[in-house]
Amino acid sequence: MTFPRYMPTPFLLETPWGLTMKRSYLLPNTLLAFVLLAAASLQAHAQTPDWTPAGGFTNTMAVLATVSFDGQPPDSGDLLAAFVGNESRGVVSATNPGGGAYVFILSVGSNTNGETLTFKAYDASANAEHTLCESLVFRKDAFRGAPPGSPIAFMAATPAMPCALNWQAPTGFPESMIVNAKLLFAGATSTDAQDRVAAFVGGELRGVGARSGSVPEVFVMEVWGLAAGEVVTFRTYDQSSGQTYAPSRTESFSPGAVRGTAGAPVELSAANPIPVELIAFKAVRDGEAVLLRWQTASETNNAGFFVEREAGSGARAWEQVAFVEGWGTTTVPQAYQHRIEALAPGRHAFRLKQIDFDGAFEYSPVVEIEIEAPRTLALLPNYPNPFNPRTTLAFTLPNEGRAVLTVSDVLGRQVAVLFDGVAEAGRQHTVAFEAGSLATGLYVYTLAHGGRRVSRTLLLTK
Repeated sequence: MTFPRYMPTPFLLETPWGLTMKRSYLLPNTLLAFVLLAAASLQAHAQTPDWTPAGGFTNTMAVLATVSFDGQPPDSGDLLAAFVGNESRGVVSATNPGGGAYVFILSVGSNTNGETLTFKAYDASANAEHTLCESLVFRKDAFRGAPPGSPIAFMAATPAMPCALNWQAPTGFPESMIVNAKLLFAGATSTDAQDRVAAFVGGELRGVGARSGSVPEVFVMEVWGLAAGEVVTFRTYDQSSGQTYAPSRTESFSPGAVRGTAGAPVELSAANPIPVELIAFKAVRDGEAVLLRWQTASETNNAGFFVEREAGSGARAWEQVAFVEGWGTTTVPQAYQHRIEALAPGRHAFRLKQIDFDGAFEYSPVVEIEIEAPRTLALLPNYPNPFNPRTTLAFTLPNEGRAVLTVSDVLGRQVAVLFDGVAEAGRQHTVAFEAGSLATGLYVYTLAHGGRRVSRTLLLTK
């Protein structure tokens, strides 16, 4: 394949996962090649986390980024994904254009300017997912981290390396203003050389403070913006306690303005650390499963949430069924969800155990839901799909009796019998399908029961 020196403006690029990238400027052929290499690499790793992006978006922006996994750079097979709440808006595999260092070239979809994008990464070598510290604000046709700048350096927070220690001055903004600030922790002026302060707009980092050479207790911060009137918030980090704070003080962005002086700086007072504030938690039916959804207003040092299910009746006993990674420290509302499959009919109770990086924890209120016995002939979508080499299928029956679940290729040739026996009514039956010996392609799985047949398709990608 050959590429023209430049693509005319604008142009559309349809990616393999169904997201159209749109640009309104000239794109060098080398960068276009990098995007296509990243897309091809993503197809080759279909067994990785299911971060399939939502579709139907009319606008896109691009992000050039790198990720630090415990101090190590990305490698082949690693993934980067962007989210709004819990909805994926773009995912891409790491690529090494020209044989250099691995980077991510990510296209993000949206219909609305100003949405806050958060990010997750997958470390293939450790088979581990990470929630990243940084967030960005969606802007149509923007290219963040693009030359002549440098890739945005995302980082996965750890107890030893909180997000605040990775605050880095942003690039690519047209205007800036200066803020001279003094930090106050519990009423005392900050003097520790390791204390930090940063400015944000909608969760996106817009400036990092540095100690003034002439007045050491004052931080000088260049705050970058896109338009006058943007609301600038601040976060401060106290090295002695390891806590990140969100002062109540805000400023309105004004290009060229100077807020505060060395003699009379803006005071950023932090009396209490940002709490993990749970503002919603509910359980809803999702087909034959239960979907737990919860939302936080803000978080501090949040390692994540253990999802617990009541294990017995009478005196309540609880079992942990999953762990959902938290966002560390953030003042941006975050949405979470976890799907629980194959629950027996009856009442089910759930709670969350929120745990900090230091081991401190707190329980959520308990939510309950009633699962009714299914009385229909249903063949459910397999998960994951596409898959390689293993996926899970599920079905329900209206009456007890013989059921046969088979898999065939598109020519109708049977390649597997997954179930052939008597199955109960009133419960969901799950079957694993191992397809390691089969070729890449589309297959049909069919459930036969009581003279009726229902079919669905699945896609094996190697």
